[in-house]
Amino acid sequence: MVLVGRRLAGPDRRLVAGAVVALDPLQFALSGTLLGETLTTLTMVGLAAAAVPVFVRAPRDVRIAHVALLGALLAVATMVRPTTYYLPPIVVVLLVARLWRTGWRTDGRAVVAFRCRSCS
Repeated sequence: MVLVGRRLAGPDRRLVAGAVVALDPLQFALSGTLLGETLTTLTMVGLAAAAVPVFVRAPRDVRIAHVALLGALLAVATMVRPTTYYLPPIVVVLLVARLWRTGWRTDGRAVVAFRCRSCS
């Protein structure tokens, strides 16, 4: 692209275009702004990473801290972008199904820890 621009416009016009972009007030305003999509993506990736120890590991290896972290990240994701508002009930259903499948060997503290973190 640089070679095409050099052939079409010449080196002087490239410098002028670079100066216009560098001095554009909208570029200054948006470059320092943390956009919601970026923060939502970061929290959703963290949410997926926190869900792995809860739903993939063996039930005896899951700690309450993992479930609390999952609830906290889901609460942050919901605060950043309210479109994730439907996820906490789905995660609770998945936790209850996991507890049901494992024979209720755990006493439900995981669901309580998740709900306490995601509702705060």
